[in-house]
Amino acid sequence: MNPKMKGKERTDSNYFMSYEKVKQNIFYRVVNYEKNIGTLEGKPFLPFFDLAVTFYCLIESKEENIYSIHLTNEHLTHIGINIKTLTDWASENTPRLFPVKINTMEEALGGIVTGTKDINTSLELSESIYVITNDKGINGASCLLYQTAVKYLADQIEANLYILPSSIHEIIALRDNGNMDKAALRRMVAEVNSTQVTEEEFLSNNIYFYNREEEKILEVL
Repeated sequence: MNPKMKGKERTDSNYFMSYEKVKQNIFYRVVNYEKNIGTLEGKPFLPFFDLAVTFYCLIESKEENIYSIHLTNEHLTHIGINIKTLTDWASENTPRLFPVKINTMEEALGGIVTGTKDINTSLELSESIYVITNDKGINGASCLLYQTAVKYLADQIEANLYILPSSIHEIIALRDNGNMDKAALRRMVAEVNSTQVTEEEFLSNNIYFYNREEEKILEVL
C-alpha cells in the first residue's frame, strides 16, 4: 500500500442534516475486536469471529485520502435508524464506494501491498496466491464481507480458499490444495504480524476458510 494513503476521520455535525447524503455514504470496516474494545464503546458494531464490523460515514474521498466519521450510537439516534438498517445500508454501499480489487501475488507485488512482501518470503509465489483489497488499498480487508468478492474468486479457480489476514488493508487468499498445514499458516501470519505489521494496522492472527459448496467463511481454529 502506498504509505501516503490513509483513512482520516473528521467530525462534522452539519453533515448529518442531509438524510439521503448520509444514507448513500454509510460504509463498514473490519478491525480486530480485542485491540479495539476501548474505541468501540458507545459505537455500533457487529462481531465477526475475532473481528468487529464498524460503521462510518464517508465525508470525502480523494486519491490518497479518505475522510470519514466513525459513527456513534448518538449518530444513529439522530439519523433515526437502528443497527439493522445501518447494516443494510453499509452492505449495499461499501462494495459500491470501495470496489473490490483482486490480484495474483505477482501483480500485487508490483505495487507492494502492506504485508504481502513478507508473506511471500514464507509462501511459494504462484498463481494460487491472491491479494484481495479495494480499489483504494485503504481498509481493504473489509472485502472479506462483500457477498460476491470471495465467492467470485473461489468460483473462478474452482476451489475452497484459506484466507490470511495480512492487515486491515488487505487479505491473502490461498487455493486449498487439500494438504494445507493450518498450524504452519497460523505461525506464519503471527510472525508477520509481530514483525512487519503495525499495531494500528493489525487485523488478526487467526486464519479463515471459505467453503465454496456452503458459500460460507469459517474460522480455522
